Formats: sequence, C-alpha cells, structure tokens
Amino acid sequence: MITIPLRPKPGRSHAAVVRVALFMVLAALATWSMYANCQEECSLMVQGRIVPAVSISISPDSIEWNDMCPGANAIENAVTVTMFSNVDYKATINCSTPYLKGPGALDLLSNPLEWKCSGGDFQPISVTPATIRLGGPSADGGDLELISFRQVVEYSDPPLDNPSTPYTITVRFAIEPRL
Repeated sequence: MITIPLRPKPGRSHAAVVRVALFMVLAALATWSMYANCQEECSLMVQGRIVPAVSISISPDSIEWNDMCPGANAIENAVTVTMFSNVDYKATINCSTPYLKGPGALDLLSNPLEWKCSGGDFQPISVTPATIRLGGPSADGGDLELISFRQVVEYSDPPLDNPSTPYTITVRFAIEPRL
C-alpha cells in the first residue's frame, strides 16, 4: 500500500513544491491577465433626421351623379379627404376646367361645379388651387375634411346624345408642407 503524506517533509523538496505552486499561480494569473487585457471595443453613433412628410387621399375616388336635373343639385359630404403630415401643411382643391364637360368640344354645362368644406359656403371650383385646410402635424388617424359638391343645371344644358356618356370633370386634391 502506498501512502501519500499530507504534508511534505521540510527541506529541499518542500521548497520545490512551493516554487512549482507559485509558478503555476503566476502562469494562471498571466494567462488571465492576457485575456482580460486583450479586449478591444469600438462604438458607432447613429444619427437620424426626420424629413417633412405629407400624404393626402380621398374616398370615394369617383362619383356617379346620375340624377341631375335643372336647378341646384347638391351632394352633401360627397368626399372624405384624409390628410397625414408631420409638419404644418396646406391642402388644396382645384381642377383643369371648372365646368363639367361632355365628349364634344362644345358640350359644357353653363355653370361651374361648386364645392364647400364642412361648415363653409359653396364656391365655384377653379383652376387656381383653393385652400381646404391649413393644418399641423396629424394624429394617428390623420385629419379629415368632408367636401360637398353642387352643380346648378340650366334648362339650356341638354342631356347628351348617348345616355351612357356622362358629363365629367377631374377634381384634384393636393397637400404641401408649410415650412
């Protein structure tokens, strides 16, 4: 049977064991120190600038006004205009020609189409943009404006020869930042 002494005998061998143990501790510290001091880091700064953004949409995107007759014809709250913006903005309405036009060169109604915002009065639509809203940054659902239309038809405004061909007009809505 072999017995291992719990303590080495004093003398030279004890000093050798202490030296080896000390050497191993220093080696372990040096290794740990090397890994601890071999760390490198870098950083990145992220910057962002938000640009002005505006958006406009309408619903519905077309109106079939099939029951016009002589006199004042009105469609209340015909179009919902939705505006989104992260800055102050100006929303406008205009058209290329203010009169509903038929397929022929002379097929124009006598009176211009009229429009109004909710709470406003009817006014003739124009080729020059008219302001429907001055607003600021929108809430999540956007800003809404209801637009009504009125068309005064005279007895001198005839139905078109082809009943499937209507008088038409293109109404444009626009939005732009006010910086």
